[in-house]
Amino acid sequence: MTHVWPNKTVFLDFFGDNAAQIWEEGLTDLYQKVPYDGLWLDMNEATAFCNGECPSYGEPSAKTVVNKTEEFVSTMRFLAVDDDSNSSAFTNHSWYLSADNQTDESTYFLPFVPYAKWMLDNMTMSLNATHPTNGFREFDVHSLFGLIESKTTRAYLTSNGSSPLNRTFVLSRSTAPGSGQYAAHWLGDNHRTWDDMKWSISGVMNFNMFGIPMVGPDTCGFFSESRADEEELCARWIQIATFYPFARQHKDKYGGGENTEPWHFTGDNKNWAVDAIFDRYQWIRHMYTCLFEASKSGTTCFDPLMFHYPDDDNVFENYEHTFLVGDALKISPKLEAGNDAYMSYFPVGRWVSMQDFSDVVEVKDTDGQKG
Repeated sequence: MTHVWPNKTVFLDFFGDNAAQIWEEGLTDLYQKVPYDGLWLDMNEATAFCNGECPSYGEPSAKTVVNKTEEFVSTMRFLAVDDDSNSSAFTNHSWYLSADNQTDESTYFLPFVPYAKWMLDNMTMSLNATHPTNGFREFDVHSLFGLIESKTTRAYLTSNGSSPLNRTFVLSRSTAPGSGQYAAHWLGDNHRTWDDMKWSISGVMNFNMFGIPMVGPDTCGFFSESRADEEELCARWIQIATFYPFARQHKDKYGGGENTEPWHFTGDNKNWAVDAIFDRYQWIRHMYTCLFEASKSGTTCFDPLMFHYPDDDNVFENYEHTFLVGDALKISPKLEAGNDAYMSYFPVGRWVSMQDFSDVVEVKDTDGQKG
């Protein structure tokens, strides 16, 4: 039990025997109120707005952090058990007891501080929480929460759901190896900066390698930086989003800044954004084909040039500046402000402009070509 957007929030133990049934009842009730075709699973790392159990809901008071030699030590919370000598004997479902410090008996005891700013249970459930059905401790299975939730959600939507004959869509912020067969993913909260836009390219590449090809960032950034060139930046970002496997806009209600929908733009910025959206519909079948192949063979759909030209040393530099989509389309986005010309590297091969099919770049030298 913790605190998230709806205030008081309970995270289901998806390892539990009855969790799927409870989840299905909730999703069925939701569908009866708001018919849906897919579901968006957020905050499922799991993330909360307090550390461990939230004291405002009657659980033990918040942990304190004290200095002990050179190590940060937290007051940790344990699930109460009927028989302290046998943690698998948990039956009473009472809330957490407190331990004065970290010891070898604590699943959260570490001989080092893994991150200098926050402890591992910052903004999440207590890592000493015990899953009562199987005795798993949260420290050991924390990273699997989003995976098991996605798997349970997809199973409901495709077999016992409201429309089992229809293909469904599940989007999850939290993933683990294997999540790609159950859910798409977005890269989480980002900022409206040119760097964040560039980093999103490597982020999509990474998750393709992780076996989660249906992925993309919050186009135009979740948080605004109140930049003077935000409209231009967003228009360029929408151009890149033409080729993200998963493309959407999503911004913070309070810190998201000005509207980023293309119809709010003017001049070239509006034209670039609108043209990019039309281009996406032109290439969507190509992307769809690649994603289908990825679902069967595990291939990737958004690659750095080094994947296809490993013998060309030049492709290992500035790999965000040019990438391949669906094993065929070479994309060279504008990653800096201004409407000036910029260079793009072409490895060996015959390259045709897909705008008018008139510009052909044929590179025979193994050193490639910039154009």
